[in-house]
Amino acid sequence: MQSIVLIMRRKPVATALRQRIQDNARDLDLVISYDQAPDLVRQDEGTAALIEVAEYGMFNLSYCLKLCAVLRETTSRCRILLLCPEEEEDIVAAALKAKQDQLIDDYIFYDATLDYMASKILTL
Repeated sequence: MQSIVLIMRRKPVATALRQRIQDNARDLDLVISYDQAPDLVRQDEGTAALIEVAEYGMFNLSYCLKLCAVLRETTSRCRILLLCPEEEEDIVAAALKAKQDQLIDDYIFYDATLDYMASKILTL
């Protein structure tokens, strides 16, 4: 079983996603504070993390990519899935480059269904 950390701002989406995957995860944590994410992933020996890139505010693409880099350095076995807005071309291009550079393992878009999000994080 996996130890999964959801690092998301949209609490209703995170809660619904949590319900979809809770039976398939050893540990499942929802982190609203992005600053706590690296410590929680280390503490829970996280095997997967879903990081939501906010469309506005502090937790933008730049912040989230830095968080991905920290997770890669400190928890090399943790697989990273980035949740991105699909209509922001610069974010889509950066997510693709981050995957090519192996900073993240994969990315999905906001318009993905909850079942698709759950399957992606469970198969990382």
